Amino acid sequence: MFKISINIEDVAWKRKLNSSLFKNFVNQELLNLVLKISRKKKLYFYDQILEKKSFICLKDLDCNIKILISFIDDDTMSKLNCNYRKKEGSTNVLSFSYCINESKSSFYLGEIFCAFQTISKEAINQGKDFYDHLRHLILHGILHLLGYDHIKEKDAIIMEALEVKILKKYFILNPYLQNDCE
Repeated sequence: MFKISINIEDVAWKRKLNSSLFKNFVNQELLNLVLKISRKKKLYFYDQILEKKSFICLKDLDCNIKILISFIDDDTMSKLNCNYRKKEGSTNVLSFSYCINESKSSFYLGEIFCAFQTISKEAINQGKDFYDHLRHLILHGILHLLGYDHIKEKDAIIMEALEVKILKKYFILNPYLQNDCE
């Protein structure tokens, strides 16, 4: 089972999100669906108990899978993007996979950062509902934490197909087919 912790650092996020609204777009049902679809995915992780690196299949994890989602401003995101990706400017979402087996009951998957101004601008420019766009980006971040990527075209096809399949269950249109109005 996933356990999500929320860290809201930016005032704009505090105005936009409230706990009941957040539960409507990042809920246990969504997270369990991601886990079910990815159950055969292997993760490379650090086992703090055994003090060694190892591989584990998600379906074999019998503990809470912890994720931290931090809602930040574009200045903070720009610094993260520069420091960790060597890219200038902000981006919509960044994921940092930690994959640490903290105890027999807790597996820390990683952290997702979401940048308010960038996500807001994208939603407006692409004609998307803000919350649908945010749900997509959080899902995108979770899939990155699970080891999915989109650098190679064949991997992008797999990752995007999973995103579309999951988002469809929440009546969210395929984000890769919507027109970009920029």
